[in-house]
Parts: sequence; C-alpha cells; structure tokens
Amino acid sequence: MRDQNQVFQLLGETTASIFPLARHIMGPLFEEYFSEQRFYQPVFIAYQLAPDGLTDSLYSKRAPYNNPDAIRENLADAAKAGYLEEEGVGEYRISTKGKDAIEVVHEKFYDHINGVNQFPDEKLKTLADLLEALVGGAAKAKLSSGILSLELVRGGYPEVEPGTLAEVDQLLDYLNAFRDDAHIAACISTGVSGQVWEILTFLW
Repeated sequence: MRDQNQVFQLLGETTASIFPLARHIMGPLFEEYFSEQRFYQPVFIAYQLAPDGLTDSLYSKRAPYNNPDAIRENLADAAKAGYLEEEGVGEYRISTKGKDAIEVVHEKFYDHINGVNQFPDEKLKTLADLLEALVGGAAKAKLSSGILSLELVRGGYPEVEPGTLAEVDQLLDYLNAFRDDAHIAACISTGVSGQVWEILTFLW
C-alpha cells in the first residue's frame, strides 16, 4: 500500500474509533438541541462562518453533490426554526439559539470523549502535533477549486484543550475536510456536476 493511502486509512480508522465512544449520548443531545437533525450541518457551517453570512451558493460549493433546491429549503427551514437569521435575500447568519445548540452539543461530546479516553497523555500530544503538521501542510495546498472545506472548519470549532482527544478529533475533521476539497477538485474539474457524480456513485 502506498504511504499516502496507508496514512488516510489510518486517519479514517482513528476517526471511526472516536465517535462510538459517545454514540449513546449524541442521539439524545441532537434530539434535545435540534428539532430536526437535518438542521445541524447548515447551522454548524453558519457557526464556522460567523460573523459572515451563509448563502445557498456558498453551501453548494461546500456540498456540490447536494440538490440546490434542498439546500435552499433546509436553510429557510432552519431559519424558521430559529437556528439561523435571514439577512437580506438568501443570506443567513447564526442565531443565538443556533450558536448555543452547536456549542453545547460539541462541549458535551468533547467532555465525554476526554473523560473516557485511555490514550497515554504523552503519545496523545505527539499524535496531535503530527496531525497539526499535516493540517498545516494541507492548508498550503493549491487545488483547482480551492480549499473551501478546510478553510471553513479550521478554527471554526469550539475551543478545546490542546493535547486532548478532543483536539485530535478536531484535527481529524480538518483533514477530512481537506479530503473533501481534494475530491471536489478532482470531480468538478471534469466538467461533470456534483449531482451527476452522486448518481454515478450510487449506480456504481
């Protein structure tokens, strides 16, 4: 296996091993703080963009495989539910309700995984340092469609203590965002829309 493939396999396995630690608390948290789970993603992106606004066109660049009509509907519904505030036509900003929901859910998730973590502190810090170096390198990448996903998430998460499992989880999310950017750059450069690629993927 090529080194880069092995690295991404290990990153994926590490990411997949963290969420199950808190799976039993996340369902109830989403039910308590989000009237519908579909609101989480647009609200979180708006949180990451704050104080700037979120539009359906910007959202579509982050998720080019999604149906644009569904994106507009989801943003409007999230605003009606009070998680976003519409400013102008089709531009949304995070509301106090949305900000509180994101921060509480993330804080409880991070507190839980840090509490059950059994990874040695010294090795955990080393892992975080190595991941930070990878993220720093990814941030310098020159992709044809840019690194929008990475730019959105980097620094757009609630703050956590350095050298913790929570920080490792965030850094892995940053690298997953960069992977999304790489996929988008490779797919969109062909001139085929994200929606068509999504259909081809399902058929495959």
